[in-house]
Amino acid sequence: NNNRRNIVGIKNNINRNNIKIRTIIGQSKGKYNRVELKGSDGKQGPYFLPSKDGQRNVIISAGSETVWLNGQKLTRGEDRDYTIDYTSAELTFTPKHLIYFDSDIDIEYQYSESTYKTNYVESGLEGAIGEKGQYSISYIDERDNSSISFLSSDQKTAFKENDIVYQSGVVQDSLGDYVYRSERFLFIFVPFNTQILTDEVRYSVTFSPDPTGEYVRKISDKNRIYYEFVFTDEIDNRQRYSPGRSLRPPISHQLLQFDSNISLSKGMSLSTEGAFSIEQNNLFSNRSESRENGNAFRMVLNQKAISLRKIQLGFGLEYWQNSSDFQSLSRDRSVNFNESWDVMNVKEGGESMSSLRTEIKIGSGLKSEIDFSRLARGDQKRDRTEIDLNYQGKLINSAGMRWNKVQSEIGFQELDGYIRLFNGPLTPYVTLVHEMRQKSYRFDDILVGFDLNRNNRSFSLGVGQREDQSASFNDPTKMETTQTGKVFQADYKSHRASGWRQEWMYRQRIQENDEGEKQNDFNSMRAAVNYRDRKSPFQLDLVLNSQTSMRESRAVVYDSIGVGLGHYRFDSQLNEYISDPNGAYVAHTVFTGDRRHGLQLDGLTRFSIDFSKWKFNRLENWKYRFFNRMDYHGPAFSLGNYQLNNNVQQSRLNMRNEFIYRKKGSQDRHLIWNQFTMNFNGLDTRGWETRDRIEYGIESQIGFQQKNHIIFDSNYHKTRVESENDRITSRYINGFYSEFGIKGRSTNQFQWEIKAIYYTDIIELGFYESKTVDANGIKTHWTQFIGKDGRIEGNMEYYLANGFESMPPEALKGVANKQTIRANIMASMFLGKSLSVNATLFYIDDDRYDGFIKL
Repeated sequence: NNNRRNIVGIKNNINRNNIKIRTIIGQSKGKYNRVELKGSDGKQGPYFLPSKDGQRNVIISAGSETVWLNGQKLTRGEDRDYTIDYTSAELTFTPKHLIYFDSDIDIEYQYSESTYKTNYVESGLEGAIGEKGQYSISYIDERDNSSISFLSSDQKTAFKENDIVYQSGVVQDSLGDYVYRSERFLFIFVPFNTQILTDEVRYSVTFSPDPTGEYVRKISDKNRIYYEFVFTDEIDNRQRYSPGRSLRPPISHQLLQFDSNISLSKGMSLSTEGAFSIEQNNLFSNRSESRENGNAFRMVLNQKAISLRKIQLGFGLEYWQNSSDFQSLSRDRSVNFNESWDVMNVKEGGESMSSLRTEIKIGSGLKSEIDFSRLARGDQKRDRTEIDLNYQGKLINSAGMRWNKVQSEIGFQELDGYIRLFNGPLTPYVTLVHEMRQKSYRFDDILVGFDLNRNNRSFSLGVGQREDQSASFNDPTKMETTQTGKVFQADYKSHRASGWRQEWMYRQRIQENDEGEKQNDFNSMRAAVNYRDRKSPFQLDLVLNSQTSMRESRAVVYDSIGVGLGHYRFDSQLNEYISDPNGAYVAHTVFTGDRRHGLQLDGLTRFSIDFSKWKFNRLENWKYRFFNRMDYHGPAFSLGNYQLNNNVQQSRLNMRNEFIYRKKGSQDRHLIWNQFTMNFNGLDTRGWETRDRIEYGIESQIGFQQKNHIIFDSNYHKTRVESENDRITSRYINGFYSEFGIKGRSTNQFQWEIKAIYYTDIIELGFYESKTVDANGIKTHWTQFIGKDGRIEGNMEYYLANGFESMPPEALKGVANKQTIRANIMASMFLGKSLSVNATLFYIDDDRYDGFIKL
């Protein structure tokens, strides 16, 4: 039972008279899914984590993933094995592991499901069987909450007889972007600001994936997603869509499991597992075809090693079987089971496996395991032999070999081996990987290198070669070389008592086809330098990541989902999408299919000086901080020919300097800062755009009385926005912001803040004359704590702006023209350590939104 879930709920454990009882009641943070896939040559990522239905637009529950590569469990982190973007469901491997076309990738995770929430109940009992055994009983019920859902009563009734119910996505709407052409029985995309015939009616239409659909997704000249009718014979392999969507019913999955372990004699034990599963694919239906009942059984007889002088001998017998309808809640076998048996993860009726395992140890140096197994899936049978050898000694520090052979209609074999020499600081090594499937493919991979460890320093160097072959078209029994690859890798780490730490990593792989032509050139470098010393006033963090490889270009497109539901709004005057938490559009990053050889570069620098640790007493109340972040995706370049053009997808830079003054024991605090940001965006298919901003600011907090402070915040700024061929309205803005107020706390449970504001900017829009705008207003914020576990927060803002209708969002901190009123209140309460209840009410009334309320 490898069941693992992120649960929000209540957990209870009772231990009485050597019997343990556990209960878990809660709600799962997402649906469980597992994907098995092969890698792609030269592609470290991203690899997508879809829903069970194959949809990509899901959000992964943070921390729920378990990632395996070629049977090895990996660890998340930029300096470790992989990184993951939970919001876009994308996983990327670090250069520590080079990915090939045959790399076996296995990922388990939970993803958010907007259709239904999932309730989770688990109970278990553990106890002893006399003095020689243990037992456990567990029951798990995981089901969609059918009572709290968006379904109408008619849809619930329809589900009683059908497992799929159609929901119309067509709504008559005067602001809609589609027009229905009755003579052709189809919807035509006609944006709202486009003239239509007097007898035509506008509709808002929601499209969903449909294998039999007659619409395809396209991108307009405004970079918006829309759907267009295409005759079925012209769709080819493009994904199809239809108006509306197909709804699936709520489902449930129950599992009852019995486990036991009994000691038969010294060193010998018998373990058994029995499980019954019930999967109901439609909770609204009582039809038998919506219900699947299955069972599984496993028995293991294990004898620990018996000593015969210098030889230790052990063995094990195992047998298990699963019925055709048995469904486990998660992975129920070893992660590389399918790869070791060379089978696909496809149900072929019931399955069973029997195996005999022997273990032999000779002295303290040699250990071997031999496994003979038979797998039956439906009418098919496979026999497998696996031999594992491990050795440790003096001249040979360590060595290992695994040979795996599967006998069926098509033979399959794997060989993995390594050898490391010497016990001193210098350790040469050789690794070998071989895999072959008859009449299909073969590859051989060898790596030679050495490790050097001395005085808190380590250095590793390796060079290797890989050859890939495939079956000849004319004679499948013969193999022909299709490509060869050369690998170079180097690592260096050091940790000194002086406080300096360094970590350097470099990887390079060059692939050539059978004619010696270069197909792929991948190289990657990571450098990390840190300095920390308690007595020193200086601190430094420097991280640089660089990767050159074939990457698929991306583009950002926008889709309208309704006012208040998106994150962007479209400004027709500026001809661009503007970030807005109450907007009607959401942004999607899609792949264009264009693969280019390019550079991905990102870096981070942090440097600080604490003058209280320096010898100059006059500066003891001061601190200095520097922060720099950079990110670049585009063609490889040198410092002498760096250019921003259409080939660059993204280039961002953020630099900030801070001088902080705070006297020890004083409530007063002053901050002087400046910041420069540059954002070049080439992801828009309509052309590039660049946004630069430089700011200088002062922030002060001066205490008066015991619980109150005077607060002051001001800055001077310049902003420049330009685009290719003036696609969006170019503009130059410079101005001054200031906020002055008081904050304090009346009691330990209540905090408050009130500010008066004044903003002014000079705006140059395109070729028009410059305009001066300004705004006055007041801002308030308060927090009321409720005990230790709850709080209520409120904000209210009032602005009166003297501007114009098409003011850019960079002016006046995004405040709309004329009067603006914003208010929101948020309440939260923690119920235990991991469960909380939250509610937010938002109100805005300005030139863009007329009395808009969002709950």
